[in-house]
Amino acid sequence: MEKVRSEQPVSSFRTLFLGLLDTQPGLPLRLALLAKRSPQWDSHLGRPKQGPLDRLVVQLANESTLFEEWQQLFHRFGLRIRVSGVESVSVAEAGKLPFFGEWQKHGIQAADRVPYNGLVWFAVTQEAL
Repeated sequence: MEKVRSEQPVSSFRTLFLGLLDTQPGLPLRLALLAKRSPQWDSHLGRPKQGPLDRLVVQLANESTLFEEWQQLFHRFGLRIRVSGVESVSVAEAGKLPFFGEWQKHGIQAADRVPYNGLVWFAVTQEAL
């Protein structure tokens, strides 16, 4: 973050592309749990009860602590992040995923169809003084 800020004016740093969520330890489980616990998610069908999948994932990410550590990092630099978009969200039966053993400890069942991956974009803004 220090390197980016030293190379770019703060006002020009508005967007950040995370890439695939599953490259970040713990985030696939957090996303799966957010969906499973949401009244807006249908774990049997593996999709939102209403509306597009991408929109629900953005909503869940921004209304939760999915990126809490990232928020803390940006806060140290007077910045704030919000998920501005997601693409190519992957949904699967949890029992077919290689990390299911760990997920089961958190109450996710093998038949639960949950989102666990996708491309993530952040909007970066300065925190209000």
